[in-house]
This record gives sequence, C-alpha cells and structure tokens, in this order.
Amino acid sequence: MANVFRPVPDWFSWENQGGGVAVASLAGDGTQDLIVFMVDNPVGQNRGLYRVGKHLNADGQVTGGFTAWIDIPDWFSWENQGAGIAVADLDNDGKQELIVVMVDNPGGLNRGLLRIGKALDAQGNVTGGWTPWIDIPDWFSWENQAASVAVTPPDAQGHRDLVVFTFDNPLELNRGIYRLGKHLNVNEMWPPGHRGSTCQAGSRGRTRAAGSRWPTSTIPAAVT
Repeated sequence: MANVFRPVPDWFSWENQGGGVAVASLAGDGTQDLIVFMVDNPVGQNRGLYRVGKHLNADGQVTGGFTAWIDIPDWFSWENQGAGIAVADLDNDGKQELIVVMVDNPGGLNRGLLRIGKALDAQGNVTGGWTPWIDIPDWFSWENQAASVAVTPPDAQGHRDLVVFTFDNPLELNRGIYRLGKHLNVNEMWPPGHRGSTCQAGSRGRTRAAGSRWPTSTIPAAVT
C-alpha cells in the first residue's frame, strides 16, 4: 500500500529539532533513493545526521535497505529551530551534492546557515569534501519554528538558484517567508584546495560565499 506512514528504521532520538527528505538517483542509473535527514537534540550538543534508503519503489517502499546514519561534520549548535536538505548536481559532473540548511538558536538572534557536501556516492557518502558553514545573510528572526531548502532546475545557462524557507515566530502572528540565493556555484563557495572550516560550539564566526548574490530583502511567502 502506498498511502501509509512507513517507519525509518533505527530512529534513536528522543528529541528532534528539524528534519527533511529528498529523493535522487545517487547511482545515476535511474533507480531512486530516499535521503532522510534529522537533527538529534540530546542533552548537550546537537547532531545533524542522514541516511539513505536504497531503491525506492512506486509504493514508497525501500527495497534495497538503509545505510547507516551518517553525521554531518562540524555540527556546532546546541539548539536548532529547523533544518532541511536538498539534493542536486550543482557542478554537472554526474554526481549529486547534499545541501544542508539549519537554523542555529543561540542566546540572542538566530542564524540561518548552509553547507554543501560534494559528490555523493551511491551509498550517500560525501566523497568531495564539505564547504564551510555559510551564513544566509540578513537573518533577522529571534525565534523560528521550521526551515527547508530547495534548488531550482538549471536555467538556459546552467545556473541553479537556492530557495530557503522558514517560519518567523515573533510575539504575535507567525510569518512564512522565503528568499532566493541566485546562481548557486559550489566551486565559488569552496575554491579548489579549500578544506572547509570547523565551527566550535558557541562560535559566532561568519563565512559568506564568494560571489553569492542574495536579494537584499526577505520576500513574503504570499506572492500575488
């Protein structure tokens, strides 16, 4: 039966603070894989993890088994207020990239950040290294209640855009808001030979993508 909830095996968290799914052919052979992501919120520092369910069929069943959980390295948040993933071939090399967005919830203003794992193999392992964490500019929320991310199909020039969505949670009515990052280029974000950076718990360091182009204002989610 297709219309049922199916458990993801070996779910170990007692508390979560974000999650998401994506579907892609990691082997490049047309078979579809389910990538499941979650933020574990134990006592202490959080963890971002994902696993791959191989060979998703038309009924939503994973017929090829699940990989082990894989940690997203340098997850520095102790509290998150949303996170999500997308999968796309950003540099047209035939291998998918994993795009991770999360909302860090320190004492004070929140931060929206992203990082990219390059060149996923058929088992979901990042074989090309990770970008550093990159701040999504002009993040103004003090409280969020969700976050997600998507990547557009390539345009005529092969450019893709990043779409980030979140709920702003002020004192009164919530707002659903999104913004666009134009011309996502993993090679500009992470020049050859750069091995990324580590954010320690509580670190307030900020890294911005070289050449990134974000609209200067947040766009309301209700577009007429």
